[in-house]
Amino acid sequence: MVYGSLHFITFDGTEYSFKALGQFVILRLSSSTGSNIFTLQGRTDKLHTDAKGIIEVPVVVRMAAFHQGIGKVRMFVFRGKTVTVCIGYFTKSLSLREIV
Repeated sequence: MVYGSLHFITFDGTEYSFKALGQFVILRLSSSTGSNIFTLQGRTDKLHTDAKGIIEVPVVVRMAAFHQGIGKVRMFVFRGKTVTVCIGYFTKSLSLREIV
């Protein structure tokens, strides 16, 4: 689980904070032969708001997943106002008010 300003809880219950900016592999599952079954990537950046400009707090701004049976799934936040989810050729944008 990822929450707040990049606080993580792993599957075994370990908690830690990760403040680096960039693109990272959060989770990768492989078969016993080493082929990729599932990968989750996350991109972090500084928080942007209209009222206060750039706030120096790292947040997850984009996530992408690949599942062997489904293909690529992407999710990203656009300027803190909308979340867009893309699954194959299907794209849906929601305002943050619709999600909360």
